[in-house]
Amino acid sequence: MEGMCIWQVNEDMRRCEYCSYRGGCENYEKVTPISEACPIYVGIMSGLLGRDILERCRERMLVWARYMVCYQLILDGYSQENIGKWMKMDHSTVCHGKRQVANMLEMPSMYPEEIGLWKKFKELLSLGQN
Repeated sequence: MEGMCIWQVNEDMRRCEYCSYRGGCENYEKVTPISEACPIYVGIMSGLLGRDILERCRERMLVWARYMVCYQLILDGYSQENIGKWMKMDHSTVCHGKRQVANMLEMPSMYPEEIGLWKKFKELLSLGQN
């Protein structure tokens, strides 16, 4: 895989760590800081549920909503530690949420309500990025 860029995002440098380490390529990844991305994602999900998903509550759909936001942030390349700080949770909770959402996506028939929420969330995210 020589010449392939791994694109592990360093949020401070906003540049591929792999390429920087190898002398720096000319390809930069446009990265939104987590300080901007997290409030947007939380706002979208809170709007879908009609409640602040960061409130301290163990209600099932609020927990799933937090996990889904964490999962999307992980997909976007943010570290679990930084996600935990912004979502006001421990990084191990972020890791657990990642596993839960991955399982949900593998077995969608077992989680119809959660899959519906995930699809609406992804749809609104894609509308916001266009």
